[in-house]
Amino acid sequence: MTMLSTIKAILNEWHSTAGMTSGILLGICSLGLIIAYCVLIHNIKKYFGQQMETEMRRLKILFATFIISYFLRTFYQIGLTQQLFSNLIHQMIIRWFIINSLPLIWDICSILSILVFHYKSFRILSEDEK
Repeated sequence: MTMLSTIKAILNEWHSTAGMTSGILLGICSLGLIIAYCVLIHNIKKYFGQQMETEMRRLKILFATFIISYFLRTFYQIGLTQQLFSNLIHQMIIRWFIINSLPLIWDICSILSILVFHYKSFRILSEDEK
């Protein structure tokens, strides 16, 4: 029985450490995205001014999607590490659904924003749209 409790304690410690490490790394990625976004906006305004209004709007939306996604992932990872979902949601099936579906939803939002950006930027315009 002592061996089993020792293994359980080791697994809990590993889960907590790995979760916090992931949360910290996602937080660093979020800050990096915010800095890159600020640099992008500053340089486009400085060098291109009013020439690229539609591209500027699309890039703002694209970067905002990624920034929001990574911040939500950071808080999600911290919530997993601190067992926030276990304390707030008592039904196991709903908790599993939330834990397994949220990363998928964030990936879909990020990928869709890239697809829309590429579609709007690189599509062939018809005669009416030119």
